[in-house]
Amino acid sequence: MANSTQNFPLESIQALSEIAQTINSIQEIEPLLEKVLEIAMETLAADRGFILLKSTENLQGFETRTSRNFSDKQISAITQFSTSVIQDVLKKGEPVLHDGEPPFELGKALTLRDGADVCLIGTGTIMPVLLAAASDLDAAGISARVENFHTVKPLDSHRLRQLFERFPLIAIAEEHSKIGGLYGAIAEWWAAQADCPGRLINFGVEDLFMHEVGTQDYAREKFGLTAGNVAGTVSEILGGQRD
Repeated sequence: MANSTQNFPLESIQALSEIAQTINSIQEIEPLLEKVLEIAMETLAADRGFILLKSTENLQGFETRTSRNFSDKQISAITQFSTSVIQDVLKKGEPVLHDGEPPFELGKALTLRDGADVCLIGTGTIMPVLLAAASDLDAAGISARVENFHTVKPLDSHRLRQLFERFPLIAIAEEHSKIGGLYGAIAEWWAAQADCPGRLINFGVEDLFMHEVGTQDYAREKFGLTAGNVAGTVSEILGGQRD
């Protein structure tokens, strides 16, 4: 137990213990939710909060059961938005990329994994593939950094400058046409720099119609948007450079 909790904040452990005790001591659902929200807000030093649960009337939806410091109008909007996000994640089976809420800011990339040999940049639903590719590369002795450029415009040019100066190879991947997407934006920025080193490659959808019908995995396989292809291509290029 000591090893598994040594990097876990003590206040979080205490909060979880208090919530567990609350669940065992309060039988009515509404007072229970109120107390759980109170403990969570105190632990996080949050000014506002809410708890969303599966709707008892609409099995496909969710409802806000308790909240603090939100107006009725705000709660309505939050419930609608949160329901949409939850359903989207559940339906697609998208994995969670962050342990907690990331420091999201428009135009500011997020580092999902650090590395020293190559940088993998993506946006949207391709990020789990890049994390898997980074793991494959790590097994092959290649350290890969993974960057999430969640907003293509504004483009995080400051981060790009840092990455191109540090890494000999930058690989862009996106579930989008190779034309007019993240790769296009980064390539245009890169071409305009007078002294920007490094090599740029991309993984994306070719400029053609996909006439077959298939799953997302089928489409990814067809266009090379797989962890194996990304890792294999990067490994081959870096191996050639080192030779």
